[in-house]
Amino acid sequence: MRSSRAPIEIVIDGTDGAGKTPCVEVVCARFRRRGLAVASHAPYRVHEVYPLWASAPEAAARIVVDVMDELRAKSSDAEVIVWDRGWPTAYITTDDARARALFLPLPTCTVLLLGSTERTRRQARKYPHAGVWATDEARVLRYNAAYHALEAPEPSTVLRFFPDASDTYDLEAVVDAVEAAVDPALVRT
Repeated sequence: MRSSRAPIEIVIDGTDGAGKTPCVEVVCARFRRRGLAVASHAPYRVHEVYPLWASAPEAAARIVVDVMDELRAKSSDAEVIVWDRGWPTAYITTDDARARALFLPLPTCTVLLLGSTERTRRQARKYPHAGVWATDEARVLRYNAAYHALEAPEPSTVLRFFPDASDTYDLEAVVDAVEAAVDPALVRT
């Protein structure tokens, strides 16, 4: 039965090549198994805004937020919305307060997958079509450092995960932590 309240929103973000998309898939599958209506979206893939962050950060943020609002409207029946990238991508790209403020209030829960620069490089070699970020060493170093140092405005639930010794994430453990962090009344057993 659909609740009349706003959906729980979960952002999966982090360093390039960390495994955000597989994590989104596992989170969505878990909540669907619980009988919840789940939608997932990748708002940064709708419009390319990277060139705007340096010259017009508020415009870049507005484009992303507008895309997210459109996707929310299309997901009006969802009890859970899982975002493949969200506010952290904007926050590591710009420190412009007006641009950042457009993302407030932050979603219910944010997962940061924090890989190493070597993992990013390895994934870039494995998937060379993934984007220009992979070929720009300065950008890889800057973004990796920014994600690892990212602080969220209060109050916010941000869960940080690092790969294990085999350089992989235990995605089931990530989802367990997400379930514990979201509204328990929403999660049916």
